[in-house]
Amino acid sequence: MDAGSTVVVSLSDQGPGIPPEQHAAVVAPLHRAPGTAAVPGVGLGLEIVRQIVERHGGTVSISSALGEGASLVLRLPVGSTRPSSTA
Repeated sequence: MDAGSTVVVSLSDQGPGIPPEQHAAVVAPLHRAPGTAAVPGVGLGLEIVRQIVERHGGTVSISSALGEGASLVLRLPVGSTRPSSTA
């Protein structure tokens, strides 16, 4: 791959889906969607993913509708403008 290319990782599930008004909120720290109290977790998973991807110059996008599952797309640039460490 050439520097400047992008790697795209797409993940999908067949769960209950995420209402459109919740798409931005699900990547916020400690966010728990309504009706998920019985699901284990504290609401950090997607926030951690977002932080890692964005710190590497990438983006995270979500598409979903109630009853249709959810898709998460991670886009990460290939190559680095940072000098490599020789230590």
